[in-house]
Amino acid sequence: DRIATLTRPFILRRLKEDVLTELPEKIETTSVSELTKEQKELYVGYLQQVREETNASLASSNFQQNRMKILAGITRLRQLCCHPSLFLEQYNGKSGKLEQLLRMVEQFKQEGKRMLIFSQFTSMHEIIIEKLKERGIDYFYIHGATPAEERVEMSEAFNNGEKSVFL
Repeated sequence: DRIATLTRPFILRRLKEDVLTELPEKIETTSVSELTKEQKELYVGYLQQVREETNASLASSNFQQNRMKILAGITRLRQLCCHPSLFLEQYNGKSGKLEQLLRMVEQFKQEGKRMLIFSQFTSMHEIIIEKLKERGIDYFYIHGATPAEERVEMSEAFNNGEKSVFL
């Protein structure tokens, strides 16, 4: 509380609608992706393994000591939902989420819409890029190592109508 009181005069908090009045309202759409049968089997199997390991670890030590192990398990489950090959090198099956994304990309492209696609997993971007190339869909891609100048150039080009997909 003391730090908040001392720093409050130096922190400027503004709302987007106060600064950029020309931006349209944000439109959010929630899409639910079904896992493929194979994905679901992998997910359920790994979930059971994570539960068993977590219960065994918690029985022998406290939550704080196991926190990273639990978070790693949750991350693996998220990867299985995105595409099992993010976690399992030998996986050659499909991904419900990727298939749905590709259908949306094709649909939006036909409708003349452009899209921003975010993922916390760079390896998921690599899979998406491979699929976009197979379909002849041009894209921009920014990742952690993209220099600031290139980021600005790509953003400006995209904002000026170049390419329909930005990862």
